[in-house]
Amino acid sequence: MHRRTILSLATALASVGVLACTDSGIPAAPAVLESGPQFTASAGVTNLTLVRANAGEIDAGSTYNDLGFVSKLKTHANTDIVVNNNTMTAGGTSGWHTHPAITIVAIKTGALTLYDGGDPLCQPKVFTAGQVFVESGSHVHVARNEGSVLAEWYTTYIVPAGGATRIDAPAPGNCPF
Repeated sequence: MHRRTILSLATALASVGVLACTDSGIPAAPAVLESGPQFTASAGVTNLTLVRANAGEIDAGSTYNDLGFVSKLKTHANTDIVVNNNTMTAGGTSGWHTHPAITIVAIKTGALTLYDGGDPLCQPKVFTAGQVFVESGSHVHVARNEGSVLAEWYTTYIVPAGGATRIDAPAPGNCPF
């Protein structure tokens, strides 16, 4: 192309805001806008990480014979433990999401209503102060505060070292929201 044609094309593309340039200053091909999954944003949620610590590989077990209680936690890779303090205002939502591994949630005040992305009937599960729920990894869900007071909870994540604790997901379409 002639320099004048390139400059004319660059001016036209810049006027509609789709111009990208290479390091040499020559316009690059315009970006193609694609539609992808539509994620749902959280609203009314605050998250404060209290601690993130590396545990390496975990292979821990415990047996408390008097009660017949047995517990086991094993990972096959370098692992982080993350503890968050979270709040959600009345009417708030976490947005649809998953976690890469096991997540333990303990409700301190208020209530959270969980909806499972795989439940065709979109049945709510309500967890109130003093209750705990455990989520498996890669499980699409949304938490909502359908009550009238602030919900507060603590979350313990068991995740791959350096990895995310949350992965946004598109709304699965089984719930009307």
